[in-house]
Amino acid sequence: MIKANEIPPFVKELMLKRQEEQGNPRDWSVFERSLKINKKSGGFDWYLTPERDVWHEAIWHEAIEKGNFQPLYDFHGYNPEADPVEKSPDTPAHYQNGKIQPIDFIADQGLDFLEGNVVKYICRYKQKDGIKDLLKAKDYLQRIIDNFNQKSPQKDV
Repeated sequence: MIKANEIPPFVKELMLKRQEEQGNPRDWSVFERSLKINKKSGGFDWYLTPERDVWHEAIWHEAIEKGNFQPLYDFHGYNPEADPVEKSPDTPAHYQNGKIQPIDFIADQGLDFLEGNVVKYICRYKQKDGIKDLLKAKDYLQRIIDNFNQKSPQKDV
């Protein structure tokens, strides 16, 4: 069986989509524990996916057990050679908009975890999760404000 870090971006995104479609939150860490994790345990049930109609569960078996992703690509009409994200698996599409990736900006500016997450969610909200990402950014920003006020209380602004 292959490891979670060997899953190509297209298949990773497909797995997260199936996870969400079956009522679980998008959470890749679930699959890092086990690529075969079921819906009840936070993943998704392979036999309940649209891909089930092609060789039943065999299409997923080929991908997860053998690392053969071509049947999934064929099913979805996807060509990994034409996708720049597949050629750069460490860079999801929702971070490839500008001249600098958010992670590089965060490192360059020496931002901490909370500050970095504000930048990350602001940079990706239009391409990924919309208002959900904006609310996450707002939550992290509020935590920064709360920490700032605890360290140096300000008079009403």
